[in-house]
Amino acid sequence: MSNTLLEQVVKGIGSSVNIEGRYTFLSSDRNNYRDRAREYSKFTLPYVLPDTDGSDRGGGANQHGFQGIGAQAVNHLANRLTINMFPIGRSFFNTEFDPTAKAALVKDGYDPTQLSELLVEAEERCSALQTKIAARVAYTEAFKSLIITGNVCMYLPADGNLQAIKLDRYVLSRDLSGKLTELIILQKKAFSTLSEEVKDSIKSIKGTSTPDEDDEISIYTWIYRKDIETFIVAQSVEGILIRDYQEISEQSLPWKPLRWNSCYGEDYGRGLVEDHSGDFYVIEFLSEALAKGMALMADIKYLIKPGSQTDIDEISKAPTGEWIFGNLEDIGILQLERYADFSPISEVLNEYKKRIGQAFLLNSAVRRDRERITTVEIRMDAQELETSLGGVYSLLAQTFQTPLAYLYLERVGFPLDGTVVLNIITGLGAFGKAGDLDKLKQFTEMMQLPQIWPEGVQERVKWNIYAREIAVSLSMKLPFMMSDEEWQGKQDAIAKARQEEQMAEVAKSAAPAIVKEGGYQDLKEGQLK
Repeated sequence: MSNTLLEQVVKGIGSSVNIEGRYTFLSSDRNNYRDRAREYSKFTLPYVLPDTDGSDRGGGANQHGFQGIGAQAVNHLANRLTINMFPIGRSFFNTEFDPTAKAALVKDGYDPTQLSELLVEAEERCSALQTKIAARVAYTEAFKSLIITGNVCMYLPADGNLQAIKLDRYVLSRDLSGKLTELIILQKKAFSTLSEEVKDSIKSIKGTSTPDEDDEISIYTWIYRKDIETFIVAQSVEGILIRDYQEISEQSLPWKPLRWNSCYGEDYGRGLVEDHSGDFYVIEFLSEALAKGMALMADIKYLIKPGSQTDIDEISKAPTGEWIFGNLEDIGILQLERYADFSPISEVLNEYKKRIGQAFLLNSAVRRDRERITTVEIRMDAQELETSLGGVYSLLAQTFQTPLAYLYLERVGFPLDGTVVLNIITGLGAFGKAGDLDKLKQFTEMMQLPQIWPEGVQERVKWNIYAREIAVSLSMKLPFMMSDEEWQGKQDAIAKARQEEQMAEVAKSAAPAIVKEGGYQDLKEGQLK
């Protein structure tokens, strides 16, 4: 059907296109993921994917309402990912020229330092662009959708802020390698909010049947892969193409559909909440049982013995400390005193909350249950938990950060012709740098170890070989260590400098003796002759 749709699109503006029908066809696969994601949203953040078709998003909340650990976990992890992968105050990527291209530029007379300054300037302009388009807000929204629903589509319009499109607003298909082959975006807007260009197109096509200003219309944007590097983009309203189609390169495509986890053969992803959905269901069930049980135990009733002589009205109206006639045995209290029965429920509930906290990297779950905790323990435990998201970091660096960085560079006018290599320096890249530092610390400790060996053993150690063996064991390189030739050259230079210094000292000490013996009696302008 996509080929038939392509034939309709190439006819140009005003032609009849059935993008809506294609959207409905692809929705059959998407709806299974959407319906499950709506249930997960109820346990965490119901506004992320409400249980509605979008016509009443501002209606009442549809959260189950007996627990808040889900919202706390998702908000915490989403903010943490935003800070980690898109840190404040510095770029999440850096650029460098390809070695071959750089050599050619230097050969043409360009200064390598000036080339590096150009790259740094481009990175700073990209950082300014992120602030301008409110990117950090969109990053956090995107991570919330990814964690809960497993899917989100980022969109950077030509003029406007970065947007995070939710799962119920788009459908797509991918090939077996996971590459995007087709994407359809659905937007519902009032006719009055459309741009004048789009309004004029609709008016010229629809004529007298043009929608009123307050009418809501559906705009379908169809993105279809033409070849390995090019996409075709077309838009329709009520089955009519409202502008001529465009051809956009994959690198310049402003729509970037993302997944939290990818499964072979599946077009859509699965979120972290789905991985732990069983725990969320148990937490919800036990929280409801505990809340209702506590409500029952808080309900107190007063019983009066039939035929009692005690005046109940007088008791209820009497102030504190008042003397009243009556019989204490005439009044009883009815209350559900079953506190011990709810203790096991509370213990099990706390255990499940701890499991969710560990999965979502909550700080309270990272710490061990002891009175005194060192900062080193917290850092090490947190780092160990974060490495469990290493696969997600790799996927998002490839599908989210890298395409977005190229798109930013293009928007700020930096030429991208294959001469620039882009490196992601946050997320998993930051863990790699931390690992290199840990290796260096271990190397330092191992180099200090021989100091406690017997003196005779220390004298026989071949330090250069020992250092290299330690580096090989740690799988690290020693670019800061001199080679044997460099070391020998340095020693020769030191020896030569010492020899020249000694000769100068000898000459200096011999000069007074020569003068005293009369070898050079003739002094002129303070110099020996």
